[in-house]
Amino acid sequence: QHNQHVLRVRVLISLLVLQMAAAVEGYEPTINWRAAFVRYGQSPLNMFLTSEYDLVEVGEHHSMTLIVRLSPTKIVCGGGDQTVFAFDRSSKAKLQSFLGHSGNVRAIQFDDSMLVSGSADHSWIHWDWATGNELHKNTDHDNEVNCVKFNNTTLATCSDDNSVRVYDVRTYAPICVLQEHPGSVYNLQLEDDTIMSVCNSSTLIEWDLRQRQSVHKYS
Repeated sequence: QHNQHVLRVRVLISLLVLQMAAAVEGYEPTINWRAAFVRYGQSPLNMFLTSEYDLVEVGEHHSMTLIVRLSPTKIVCGGGDQTVFAFDRSSKAKLQSFLGHSGNVRAIQFDDSMLVSGSADHSWIHWDWATGNELHKNTDHDNEVNCVKFNNTTLATCSDDNSVRVYDVRTYAPICVLQEHPGSVYNLQLEDDTIMSVCNSSTLIEWDLRQRQSVHKYS
């Protein structure tokens, strides 16, 4: 356990060095620390020290890995090289590569039948697990897509364009656009007919999809 904590601290220090180097060179920051706190409700340091997730070295990305999602059997990650990779969690073998984004991959959700990713290229893509090909690509957002969520009936996305967009998960048909946030929408949760979304002003909005409007603002 002690060795895992030491390794996590070393990884965090490496990320901080990369962050400072990017700032000095004038590049886009590799990690938005404020967004990490808003999204996960704790500091990145605490996330590293208390995480029970596997520490897995993923060597496929040619740029920094920006997002990782886990299931009991799979690891799916996206990075600055505009690619999504899927790995078997037990054997660590690569299962599939997904190429189609033209910007950093910032959002991923998946289950056994569906994989969706969102990107800084303003798009979200529904992928074919078996072939790695695009089943559908949507570019409705006017800025970076920060989060994608879906359930059996609905797919929802949020973006730096201050909006949440909602679609029929089966047909991709637009259902509504939710636009009351005053800034970039960093994260959302989708549960039945309810969406909770949070923006960079720390405003949390609860939406009723049956009414297609907000029902409460937490701030």
